[in-house]
Amino acid sequence: MAYSVAQKAAAVAIANRHTGKLSSQALAEIRQLRGLKKVAKNTVALWLEEAAGLPSGNEQNSLKTDPKKKTKSTPLTPAIIEAAEGKLDALLEQITRLAIAKVLRSLTSEEMKGKDAATIMAIAIDKMRLVQGLPTHILGTVQEIDELAKAKGMDSGKILQFIRDDLKAV
Repeated sequence: MAYSVAQKAAAVAIANRHTGKLSSQALAEIRQLRGLKKVAKNTVALWLEEAAGLPSGNEQNSLKTDPKKKTKSTPLTPAIIEAAEGKLDALLEQITRLAIAKVLRSLTSEEMKGKDAATIMAIAIDKMRLVQGLPTHILGTVQEIDELAKAKGMDSGKILQFIRDDLKAV
């Protein structure tokens, strides 16, 4: 199966987040990407070699199996890998924001208590920041907001909704 440069770059970016090794956890994450559900471990290993600038012999093999195909695959450059990492970061941020919106909707329908919602949102934001290599101090901040709200007899969930709405207006 032919894989796009973007798919290869995304796979390499995930492996790089796992210290550049193709661990079972890294391979499981790669296989969650669209179009890579059944990608072979050896295939991803070749992509990692290609990204590192090592000869993989993959170009010769592809010419033998498909004589009509005479174009070489696009090499994975650091710029392509960096772009894929940026796209993965953006996707993770989008997923985190969707999760937070779901938690906030649960608050308005009173399915969840404010403290539970604050904890879930803090963990989601904290993990997003961790993957992006940013400081992960948000959990303490949200807990502090919850404690201050309780001390004043306020609902921390409503405060977080206010903050969300205020940020959306900006």
